[in-house]
Amino acid sequence: MNIVECRDIKKTYQQGNVAVVALDGVSLDIKRGGFIAIAGPSGSGKTTLLNIMGGLDSADTGEVVLDGNRLNDMSQSKLADLRLRGVGFIFQAYNLIPVLSALENVEYVMLLQGVPSTDRRNRAMAILDDVGLKDTYHRRPAELSGGQQQRVAVARAIVSDPYIVLADEPTNEKTSPLYFPPTTKWSWILRGGWSCSMTGRWRMTR
Repeated sequence: MNIVECRDIKKTYQQGNVAVVALDGVSLDIKRGGFIAIAGPSGSGKTTLLNIMGGLDSADTGEVVLDGNRLNDMSQSKLADLRLRGVGFIFQAYNLIPVLSALENVEYVMLLQGVPSTDRRNRAMAILDDVGLKDTYHRRPAELSGGQQQRVAVARAIVSDPYIVLADEPTNEKTSPLYFPPTTKWSWILRGGWSCSMTGRWRMTR
């Protein structure tokens, strides 16, 4: 069974007098519990595709179905609820809330979901321990390294048990989860059985 189905997705942005085609007829399926990588050079539309799959942006034409929900037909409020309860996002820039601690950042999604305080605190601490951040509960993002911020973002994305995780270039930091030994790479996501789609850039080397 597919968790995501995209059919003939097209998206064009207008930059001044120039029309920039981000996506031109993209179709793909992601099976429930599957793991896929979307690779390409900078500017090839990877982030745009993830945003459309996750309901953060809309396609000009085409159809997106997420967990049986046709996103084209959903109101903004229903899309927001779908994202809150079913989609874990890992953004390129992490998008941590600067005035909150690592623990509070991870708790925040569960707060919006109405999870009781004791439960969400215990779950947030457990997932931070799991990603190697046991000693950073009370540090704010500015007091964390780039790799530590990224792990907080990973923890926040998966703590509420979403049915899909969308990770936008999660390998930028050399201390990212994908630089761990092979047996532990993305073990938090794969162990939980979530579907996952991630992007990555092609690098030119000699």
